[in-house]
Amino acid sequence: MYKEHFQKAVDEEINWEKEEAKWITAFKKTDHYAKLLEEYDHDSVEKGVRIMAEKRTRIYRKGPAQIQLKELNKRKEVLPQGYTFLRVLLRKKWFDIQLKWYARQIEVDGIYFPNQFKFFGDDYVFSHPLVSPISMGEIEFLKELLLDDEFIRCEESLDWFLLETDTEIRDWLKTRNADEVYPPRYPMFYRKYDEWFGQQHLLVLPQTRLEKYHFYNDVLHKALHPDAVPWIDPNEGKLNFASYEYDLLVSEWFRKHEPAEMAAWYEATYEMIIRQKVTDRMEIYDAMDALTDHPVKIYPDGSLRWDKALIFAGKSITYKKIADHLDFVLEQYEDGLRKKKNPLLESSIHKTNWDFVERVYKRESEDLFAAQALLNEPQTLHY
Repeated sequence: MYKEHFQKAVDEEINWEKEEAKWITAFKKTDHYAKLLEEYDHDSVEKGVRIMAEKRTRIYRKGPAQIQLKELNKRKEVLPQGYTFLRVLLRKKWFDIQLKWYARQIEVDGIYFPNQFKFFGDDYVFSHPLVSPISMGEIEFLKELLLDDEFIRCEESLDWFLLETDTEIRDWLKTRNADEVYPPRYPMFYRKYDEWFGQQHLLVLPQTRLEKYHFYNDVLHKALHPDAVPWIDPNEGKLNFASYEYDLLVSEWFRKHEPAEMAAWYEATYEMIIRQKVTDRMEIYDAMDALTDHPVKIYPDGSLRWDKALIFAGKSITYKKIADHLDFVLEQYEDGLRKKKNPLLESSIHKTNWDFVERVYKRESEDLFAAQALLNEPQTLHY
């Protein structure tokens, strides 16, 4: 746009000084000019009009480029946050691969044990041939997700990596009710993705390979510890008293069971501490920053506490900005891949510790082969 605009000026051989003189002559015939002379010194008005003419020229010549630059800067601002969502999207694909591997539906090059899924970082996951490139359909999903009030209100961190599927989902499958679709602590991002693409069935696939893995572990454990008594957790099913409810429980105790004076002292002493725990201050600062140039209604139905409502309003603006520029984010991501430089890895905190991966592989394979030998089975990693 800017180049075309500038070329037009060159082609027409615009004489900028003549254009400025013509504009000054025309301006002096207006009521605006007459009013200026009534209020201000004549010489200062003449000088001001000349400066105005020069500014008009500068704006005409540079304005289009500045508009383009402003838009580009806006896009660049959302790149880090946009990349975060692309990272989570790719991790979800890796998670689905994990479930299929558990069910023996697929083989995954380099993966032989459940723990390996957790130990490989983004640098491995994002380049794995089974992790398909991000599609336009998934970008459309992200655009809808970022405008979804339920997701905006969600307080889950976007920086998780993978669930402990070999424990959490395995246990859930054994005890779940028929109408339960998702296990506890299943991230909302994953749930929304499953609902959009119809992937819920992956969670209830028979975990044949995973069960076989645990079977071999049990065989080896019993051989090494024949007299071991199965350990039963005495606290299983009980609540954690030192959880986030602790402050509420203590406050209630002081109000009901201590003298009124002690209750007042408690509130005076711990009120500030409890208030600081209410919300991460940085979230409020981020929200206020987002709201500065975008006045919107704070969550109107009164269902959110003031700080949560403020954060919701700020996140709504930020997420909409990301949604509006997701096509650009995808374009930059694909451009990086073409240049053999994955931009999603630049700010990733999940990198593969290859020494650790090797140690885990060595220990796990030794245990597996030992269990297979005890059962007179051929030693193989493909179980």
